[in-house]
Amino acid sequence: MLVTESGAELFSWAKHTNVECVRHSHAHLEIIIVTEGMLDMRVRNADYRIKEGQGIFVSAFEPHEFHSPSENRCKVIMFSRELASKLSEYLKSKKVSSHIFAVSESSRALAKTILSPLDRETNSFETQALLSSLCLDIVEGCTFEDGRHVQEDSLERAFKYINDHFSENISLESVARAIGLHPVTLSKTFSQKMGVSFNASVKCIRCTHAAAAIKGGDATFTEIAMACGFGSVRSFNRNFREIFGFSPTEYRECGEII
Repeated sequence: MLVTESGAELFSWAKHTNVECVRHSHAHLEIIIVTEGMLDMRVRNADYRIKEGQGIFVSAFEPHEFHSPSENRCKVIMFSRELASKLSEYLKSKKVSSHIFAVSESSRALAKTILSPLDRETNSFETQALLSSLCLDIVEGCTFEDGRHVQEDSLERAFKYINDHFSENISLESVARAIGLHPVTLSKTFSQKMGVSFNASVKCIRCTHAAAAIKGGDATFTEIAMACGFGSVRSFNRNFREIFGFSPTEYRECGEII
């Protein structure tokens, strides 16, 4: 559910059951809290099994993927770096070496109240209260090292361009030209750093925006398909199912959010 989107600020959250998602990356920070069962995740090249009461913190532009080894339920919170300025400032000189942390009782209580039900509107005070509590859990529970992960600058610039232009007819060549790289170099960067192709990454970004649009309003699937850069509803349906495991119609009806 998109709660706040003002300029660079963004706060959204989702409930998942047995989530599966291909390897992807984005500009926002992300927290995954497992409320029942267990969830497997890979963040960069580290594998984690998250149990009930635990969380995972994913920083901006960190490649990650979800897999469900068994029945589980989780809450996924995405937010801009501007909404967690203290944590963002802390991360300027640190790199995350272990992404898993214990979710405190206070954070669980806030999440239970603020992130339920799905149609409940959340105000900025509640948003900041929840993020402040979770950020404290992250700083106390995750492991950090001095310095930062060497993030391929070209990959970050490519993701920013794709996120800004996902509704357009973008290609490997057009993105490479926009950020000043040879297409072959950009293609290799995606394969090596993300573990998936350029086209797969674009498809995932478009489907993620489409999922937010499905739950964020009453637009038709045709309107969403066109707004998110898909050439047709047929292409939209096929790609959405490939990324998330079910159709846009099933997603709209299931009451959960990607």
